[in-house]
Amino acid sequence: AGLNSRDDWIKEIGINNYRHSSGDDGGYLLIPTTSVELSRGDQHSFTIEQGNAFGQQYKVWIDLNQDGDFLDPGEEVLDAQLAVGQRSSTRSFTVPATAMLGAARLRVAMRWRTDPPTCDSFDLGEVQDYCIRIIWGINVNQIDDADDQLQVAPNPFQQGLTLSLELDRPTPMTVELINTTGQVVHQQQWSPNNTGLQQLELRPQLPAGVYWLRLRNERRQWVRKVIRQ
Repeated sequence: AGLNSRDDWIKEIGINNYRHSSGDDGGYLLIPTTSVELSRGDQHSFTIEQGNAFGQQYKVWIDLNQDGDFLDPGEEVLDAQLAVGQRSSTRSFTVPATAMLGAARLRVAMRWRTDPPTCDSFDLGEVQDYCIRIIWGINVNQIDDADDQLQVAPNPFQQGLTLSLELDRPTPMTVELINTTGQVVHQQQWSPNNTGLQQLELRPQLPAGVYWLRLRNERRQWVRKVIRQ
């Protein structure tokens, strides 16, 4: 934590579409619940805004193996700076494809003119921790179209499309449509109550184009390319 954050504090953090604003939090802030989901193997945007305009060093870590620290190789995902007079900065980082799925903690630390440490207290700065979730990513080179457990029809589609999936046990799932820039443009939850062939009708309000349909639960994911005419 920062021991003196009066002049060196984090005003706002942005992680993809998520935003959190705050004032001087006395050197440390914990956000125990967020909507942040980071897909592994994919690139994500990060924005930081400081409360003043001093020269700052900042770092971002993620507890990728969920062992309660940020000391393992690869867990420092961003190392950057704010120049004197620069209030905000936007960079990007990639969550490794080997990251453990599920709940994890993301740490942001900002310190005046000097690299902030991973865990120890320091002067002139602030630390913020965010509870996030690591989810499946989309690696188009590893998509197995031969896996016929999930069927999508019609494809291409105009108004709606139907998902048909064989289940060996009821399981809650998340359904997403992702555009070619990686933005999630449609998301909903699906909780089938039975086993065997289950179906879900989607009627997403989307412009014509190519999308990735991703269906995921805690154990695995299915991805299909779909075309909206």
